[in-house]
Amino acid sequence: MTGKLYEIPIKSITYAIKGQKLLERYGMVAYVGRDRTVKSGCGYKLTVKGDLDTAKEILRSGGIIMTGEGRAVE
Repeated sequence: MTGKLYEIPIKSITYAIKGQKLLERYGMVAYVGRDRTVKSGCGYKLTVKGDLDTAKEILRSGGIIMTGEGRAVE
């Protein structure tokens, strides 16, 4: 599978896991992890391989709450 890696901040571990499963159903590779840029509260992210806009649309359609726009992994 080709594509760049992106990190999408997610509201909670529950939403991150649901988002991972949802993206995988659409054939995208996704991993749940801690978002170390968050200074307080929950901080989770999905690392997604592929198209960022497609991933965000899938997550939105599944009711997954994102807390940011996402960023490329360098």
